[in-house]
Amino acid sequence: MMAYRCPRCEIHLHQQDMNGVTIEYCPRCSGLCFDRGELDKVTEKTAGSVEYCTVADASLSVDDGRSEIGCPKCETHKKMRKAAFVQYTDIVVDRCDACGVIWLDTGELDAINRHIQRQSQSDTERSFWSNVQMFAVKIASIGL
Repeated sequence: MMAYRCPRCEIHLHQQDMNGVTIEYCPRCSGLCFDRGELDKVTEKTAGSVEYCTVADASLSVDDGRSEIGCPKCETHKKMRKAAFVQYTDIVVDRCDACGVIWLDTGELDAINRHIQRQSQSDTERSFWSNVQMFAVKIASIGL
């Protein structure tokens, strides 16, 4: 493995197995480095792609008040783009448009997983109440 450096701390990244995926992480700042396709494999299961939420879309570019960082895997250390995880959250990830690497600062993976869990609960509740409403309409239509 090539010795990649943390884009925040400038120290060597270590490797760790996470849900069967080998990722790089910083032992100092706890940042996580995901190659293209890896983030979807380690987050809570969802119908869509977590990585797709951060695609190169100018409307999702945001400023989180932290300095820009260079991609830890691109040889040129191209500046990573800050992108909102989804528009209505305050989760901001750093994404390299050249190679697809996603950098998560400490706590951002947990925040993404919490968001997915809340969204899943909301979807389940909406489905339940939709079924209750359809049942009530059926009962009313047969005159019970």
